[in-house]
Amino acid sequence: MSNPQADQRDTPAGFAYGAGCYVLWGILPLYWNLLREISSFEVLIHRMLWCAVAMALFVAAQGKFWTAIKALKSRRLVLTLFATAILISMNWGVYVWSVATHQVVEVSLGYFITPLFVLAMGIFLLGEMMSPLRWIAVSLGIVAVLGQTYQLGHFPWIAVEQAVVFAAYGYLRKMASIGAMEGLFLESSLLLPFSVGLVSFWAWQGTGALGTIDWRTDLLLICAGPVTAVPLSFFTAAAQRLRFSTFGFMQYLVPMIAIYIAVTLFHERLTWTHIFTFACLIVALILLALDGAPRHWRNPVNWLRAWKKEPIEPVGFE
Repeated sequence: MSNPQADQRDTPAGFAYGAGCYVLWGILPLYWNLLREISSFEVLIHRMLWCAVAMALFVAAQGKFWTAIKALKSRRLVLTLFATAILISMNWGVYVWSVATHQVVEVSLGYFITPLFVLAMGIFLLGEMMSPLRWIAVSLGIVAVLGQTYQLGHFPWIAVEQAVVFAAYGYLRKMASIGAMEGLFLESSLLLPFSVGLVSFWAWQGTGALGTIDWRTDLLLICAGPVTAVPLSFFTAAAQRLRFSTFGFMQYLVPMIAIYIAVTLFHERLTWTHIFTFACLIVALILLALDGAPRHWRNPVNWLRAWKKEPIEPVGFE
């Protein structure tokens, strides 16, 4: 029996969701920089708490709240979402810890490695086929990863952990038979008791940041929910509309944007290794885009027709 996921073709809306997700993730460090004076662990807990609240509001506004609740009847779905909730919390936790311990370079390398794990999952678990263009794109991706590893100077354990966890998260979310919004709402809600308990404990002890510094800090902590939920909802929507291997390579947008921000805003030095990596990844993305689109998409008129057949659903703020 053929796997329906293996027959899936990339869609225009999938490309739009994927681009939106990774662009937002690329600029997100600018937001967390505003909360640099607060414990990274406390910022993580507020992300978990307010993400759940934001997703509850999103789902209720779209009239999907009870649809999501009814989905809890499926034991398999609940177990899948519980696993993805653990995985995404691990991803957030290691990322925040790495930033606090000044290991951002190694975390960034994880973004380069992740698509390789995603591609492997697409081939071995979903039965996706590899065309000559995709093999060339994979080769360029491997060369880029090796270049970044050489510059780092040691085996990137943090990067590998981030890549494995996030690739597994994307795979499980792709397999979950539930809408992007409803699934993310249930997933984030599973973390709610833990985050509410910690924030309440800090408030009782008077050691938390919320309500003790100023209103701007409170607003930034609360808005950590929407700025986390919106790109994550784009992520799950894209995962359901793109082949897994295509989706994985689009993640290269995140480190490319991060490097651009580091050079132009934070005045970090752009090395020849960075330039070489950029060149390899840009070529890989171009090859991937050419291979991912069916032949009839290459006509702009057919792209417009495809958009009319598949309008983009509102998954975030209007």
